[in-house]
Amino acid sequence: PQLAVKTPRFDSKHTQLEQWEDTINTRAAQSSEERVLESGSLFRSKRGDRERISRLRVNLTQFDQDGYAVVKGVFSTTFIDELRKRILALQHEGTQFGPKALSAVDPGITIPDFMARSEFAFMHRLPSAPALQHVLKQVFRGTDYRFCSHNDIGINRIVGWHKDRLNDEYAHYQAQPLWGSQVDGGHRIVKALIYLQDHTDNDEAMSIVPGSYRTPTLRSAGARPIHPPKGSVVIFEQRSTHRGQSVLQGLLGKLSKEKRVLVSMGFGKNNIYTTQFEQGTRARQANQCGSKCASRLYFAALPQEQLLPPHSRQLPAKHASPSAQPNRPIKPKLPKAMRASRRGSFGVGAAPANHASKPTKPTGMGANKGR
Repeated sequence: PQLAVKTPRFDSKHTQLEQWEDTINTRAAQSSEERVLESGSLFRSKRGDRERISRLRVNLTQFDQDGYAVVKGVFSTTFIDELRKRILALQHEGTQFGPKALSAVDPGITIPDFMARSEFAFMHRLPSAPALQHVLKQVFRGTDYRFCSHNDIGINRIVGWHKDRLNDEYAHYQAQPLWGSQVDGGHRIVKALIYLQDHTDNDEAMSIVPGSYRTPTLRSAGARPIHPPKGSVVIFEQRSTHRGQSVLQGLLGKLSKEKRVLVSMGFGKNNIYTTQFEQGTRARQANQCGSKCASRLYFAALPQEQLLPPHSRQLPAKHASPSAQPNRPIKPKLPKAMRASRRGSFGVGAAPANHASKPTKPTGMGANKGR
């Protein structure tokens, strides 16, 4: 049956961000009227949210010393359960993480760049969730920072000891040394991990070597398992030596009906280190996604200027995102099919255009193994 798709209104009563979100949510929901209605429901404000968020505190002493911190109660368990349900309903979108040698040991799947996938429109506001931003502002201590495009979902992944950095064919993007003498305020890129199940009483979340972000040495001595409760966020300096669940835990988990789901996002200080990491990561994610991702989709859904603290909305020209004009607020360019929707050219029952064409030139970002 044909769906009566509502063409988004563009008038003075809507902010530009709301207009972009309306357009994308409508386009993403051509095959599901329910998704049109619910795409933003996960992020509707609840009474008392502002007061709850204001009480969230990061243990900055532990973060500086150990390179990580667990912040409890960032999201409600209801939110996490709903997010988990929706992700698992789309797990067929994932693939095994290459190369084949690793895939043989790692039975899990990864969904790279959910921010560039229309099927995951319900997650496109996650990097700018007020509670998460409140946590990040503490971690970055009021300095300029931004979402640096790393975003993925891991389901039952098995990952050995590693540091999150650009590897293999993407290593050349990260020209600045990650250790030793540094410029431009130094390296400060963190990952925000959201586990969609409780790990209070098991060691199936990540393990990390405290303080290991200070040196390039990859040693696991002194590793500490982390036990994040459901609804918490783990923030860690991405140069830290860490791993996900062990091979044995992963294989047992594969036999279990309970799946281990992890959402990972990257944020970095607004400087040359973050710019280089972002460029390499976007290249990697574009190659991993292929035709499944629309490279500009999340720039329309979530303008990068909205992810910065209010005092840093104007990016310095030398560190601006590749899609931004120097010293100007970012104005994303919608894909051709979406620009057509702004003119009202698709209406009742119109088939969605294939705007997620395979990128002809890598434009993606970083190369982590995962957790």
